[in-house]
Amino acid sequence: ECIDCENGILTLEGICQSECPPGQFKDIKMNKCEKCSSECLTCYEEKSKCTFCANGLFFIDIQNQICGEKCPTSFFKFSETCHKWEIQ
Repeated sequence: ECIDCENGILTLEGICQSECPPGQFKDIKMNKCEKCSSECLTCYEEKSKCTFCANGLFFIDIQNQICGEKCPTSFFKFSETCHKWEIQ
């Protein structure tokens, strides 16, 4: 089991690879993989910046890539994403 990698990045499993496996993201400063938050199936750059949401969740804030189970006030769910109501 590795504790650091000369080439590549260290996964949570202690293996050196070229990229993090699904469910983990690359911590650039530490050159190792960290676990995504439980809301994310996959993420990047930080643990709560989801690329795909976990089962049963959807994007409640697509711009910031945040997943949840219900839309915030004044938003509605359409096509697995929350959209803001716009009053004309």
